[in-house]
Amino acid sequence: MPCRLHSKLSLPFMLSISLLLAACAASSTSTGVPQGNTTPITSETLKTTYAGDATYYDATGEGSCGGDPVSDLHVAALAAPSWNAAAFCGACADVKGPTGKHTFVRIVDMCPECLNASLDMGRPAFSDLDELSVGRVPITWRLANCPVTGPLNYFVVSGSSQYWIGIRVRNHRVPVASLELEVGGAFVKLERKQWNDFVLPSGTKTDGAFRVRATSWAGEVLVDTLPGPRASTTFQGAQNFSPM
Repeated sequence: MPCRLHSKLSLPFMLSISLLLAACAASSTSTGVPQGNTTPITSETLKTTYAGDATYYDATGEGSCGGDPVSDLHVAALAAPSWNAAAFCGACADVKGPTGKHTFVRIVDMCPECLNASLDMGRPAFSDLDELSVGRVPITWRLANCPVTGPLNYFVVSGSSQYWIGIRVRNHRVPVASLELEVGGAFVKLERKQWNDFVLPSGTKTDGAFRVRATSWAGEVLVDTLPGPRASTTFQGAQNFSPM
């Protein structure tokens, strides 16, 4: 099994590794998401079956998706060639091992050295498929509804202000395809960074309460009002995405 320390690598270092691996993998056939960081996400993507390998690491729930430590370590890091600008962050997957056993994981990190659509899992999740001593097994997996309760959460990241704002969408039942913010009566699409922050374009100013518009991979749109760009603060929306 690979030895990795996801959450202890700096983001710039992780990004340089992921870009290098993506470039090397571009000449080979991948069973994961097409190469690149701007692959369009559609409702058909929800129906895709992915194939790769499962390995395991000392997961905490933290990582490239910007999450917090969790007690349930049924989590996974997704292979760099399938990262697609953090599009899978927070997504849940039903994983099937070679003997027909299943496990359920939430994607919280990126695996720089994993290939295709492989998943590096927390130990409890890998143990659902096989003994830890095996180290690596072939898998197939599909996206599934996350067993969350309550509405979407919007975490306004550290350093945000009226002149710059970054938002992470959390607690979503279905993966988030895009996030927009209303400025001057019009919604502006935020850029999704590799570390899962949705960031307002440079030079755009926000002040006071504003509306955000989140779109799921299934195309469902939810609009919520946030009280302002208060850094390091989590705000609850009014509802959550419908199940797939």
